[in-house]
Order: sequence, then C-alpha cells, then structure tokens
Amino acid sequence: MDLALQLLFTGIGIGAVYALVALGFVLIFRATNVVNFAQGEFSMVAAYLMVVAVEAGLPYWAAFIVALLGMALVGATMDRFLAERHLQPYGNRFTVHGRARDALVMSDGQRVTTWQVDQCFNEARGMAHYELRQDETGVCALRFVPDGAGPTEENLRVVTSRLEALLKSSSAIKAGPMPVLLPAASGKFRLTCRVAADKVGA
Repeated sequence: MDLALQLLFTGIGIGAVYALVALGFVLIFRATNVVNFAQGEFSMVAAYLMVVAVEAGLPYWAAFIVALLGMALVGATMDRFLAERHLQPYGNRFTVHGRARDALVMSDGQRVTTWQVDQCFNEARGMAHYELRQDETGVCALRFVPDGAGPTEENLRVVTSRLEALLKSSSAIKAGPMPVLLPAASGKFRLTCRVAADKVGA
C-alpha cells in the first residue's frame, strides 16, 4: 500500500512538471507564434539575476523587479538580433539566424549569420553535413561530409560561388570532403565558425 501511494504521488508530481512545461510552450506560442524551447534557460537567467540582486543587498521585491527587467532586456535583445520577424496576413513567421559568436564577416565588416550561409546550400545535393570556416583575414574554407558519391563539380561550384557572393570574398573559397566533422568542445556541431589563420583549412 505504501509503495502504491508513493508511486501515485510521484506520478502526480512528474505529471505536474510535464503539464507546466507544456503550458509554458502553449502560452509562449499563443502570445508570440514562436515555439521557444529555451524557456528553461530564460527562467534560469532570471533566477541568477535575482540571486545576484539579493546578494548585492537589495530586498526581495526589488530583486524580483530587477530580474523581470533583466529578462525583458535579454528577450528584446534576442528578438532584435537573433530572430527575423516576417509579418504576414495569416500570422507572423520568424527566422532564427543563430548565435552571434558563429557569425562570419563580409569584406566590408558586415555580419553574415549561420542562417544566411545555410541558404546558399538550397537544392545542393551530395553533402550530408558541412562546416564553413573563416579566419581573421576573411579567408574561408568549406569542409563537408559527402552523401553517397558526393556533390558534382557543378553543384560544388554553385555553392562556393553563392558563398563568395554572400561574403563578398576577394579570394576563392576552397572546398574539400572530410570523412567526418567533429563537434565543438560543447558537443554541438557548428555550421559556421571563426578560426585562427593556421586552422582555416585544417
């Protein structure tokens, strides 16, 4: 009997957590038309802000306000720089460009996001995965894992020409196959990354 009660209340507790997570997704989606899977990270940032404010000597009510304002600033910054809003008569659509640290740079200093780079691979065949590297001088190298027989020379030439036009590159982008592309230290695969000059083709 005790075991049955323990399992019952454990199940109710876990179910309540799942329900809260689902409600969070629904609330955010209905309010913004964006499925935000980072709501847990946003809540953690707010918690850290409140802890820092309390440790700094603020009363709890003031720390709560600081956390709210801080999260509003973080949300506005991400909406401004990482998401592109497309207003449409039947509902808004958003394009997420990726992390600023993964952005590349044009020859004139303008930023190129991971999403913009990925558009250059539309209708490209023969590449299972890719990584575009750029060093501090602007030299780029494209590494890719072939899919089957790999891309044809024409497909590869179309992709590299699109990338060169996007980046306004004065030098040709070298492209070459790799048996495997290793993830970053964080465990994530990066489609675009800035590297040192001696590692751009490594």
